[in-house]
Amino acid sequence: MQDIYGERALIIRPGLIVGPHDPTDRFTYWPVRVARGGDVLAPQNPEAPIQIIDVRDLSNFILKLIEENASGIYNATGPDYELTIGRLLDVSKQLTRSNANFHWASLDFLNQHGVQAWSDMPAWIPDDEEGAGFSRVDVSQAIAAGLEFRSLEQTVGDTLAWAHWRPADLEWRAGLTAEREADVLAALIRE
Repeated sequence: MQDIYGERALIIRPGLIVGPHDPTDRFTYWPVRVARGGDVLAPQNPEAPIQIIDVRDLSNFILKLIEENASGIYNATGPDYELTIGRLLDVSKQLTRSNANFHWASLDFLNQHGVQAWSDMPAWIPDDEEGAGFSRVDVSQAIAAGLEFRSLEQTVGDTLAWAHWRPADLEWRAGLTAEREADVLAALIRE
């Protein structure tokens, strides 16, 4: 891009794009799973960082930059504070008034049981030596250029409202099946 357009190039580097109508289930899994309640397998620890951007916020930002004929490279993820997997799960629980009970599994335990980051445990990359920094991307330049974020509560709520209309027998593209989660939870509780 920069080879062709030079200084006029506009490059947007989005993080995990989330919100209603996302067919990947990489975010939707968590609010829907927490809403179902009961024992929930959760990755690493509640303080593990994650970064997401609501598709509507990303779209607004891109349109703003285009209208301003802006150029440059922008990391477009969020929010404008350090979001954690624990906060995502807590907000999902509060909004749904669920009885979810989170069971935090260590990275070693998850690895021993073949539970994969990002696919089985969506939106989460281990905060370890290999994944360090993945969920701590600097977005200050995008914020300075006008990137704004709706609340996590709104993104979770709107995603849940959309997910409510999906077929009950939908095969999820990310996250653990109920049966696989129950098996892993049983092993965790036995430990």
